[in-house]
Amino acid sequence: AARNGIKMNGFSTNDSPTESRDVEVVQEKPYKAVTVSIKLTGQYDQFIKFLKELESSLQLIDVSSLSIASGKIEKATDNNLDYTLEINTYSLK
Repeated sequence: AARNGIKMNGFSTNDSPTESRDVEVVQEKPYKAVTVSIKLTGQYDQFIKFLKELESSLQLIDVSSLSIASGKIEKATDNNLDYTLEINTYSLK
């Protein structure tokens, strides 16, 4: 994120399965899924560059949620936005 001029405001991880727990038959999968939530602040074009780097990464990920909100305006020339990005990452057990 810093390489693209975006400020990271925080992140959290959750390695509990995102699937429904109502299923009685639990099938062991050969991979582990981790949900990562990232809060970022920056300009839109910088954020797009950040997403393109994620896309071309060798890490297997799915974007599950994205929210964009207008950021705090400190100067008249500020056009920063606040982003909350939630991704699922996968790895072998």
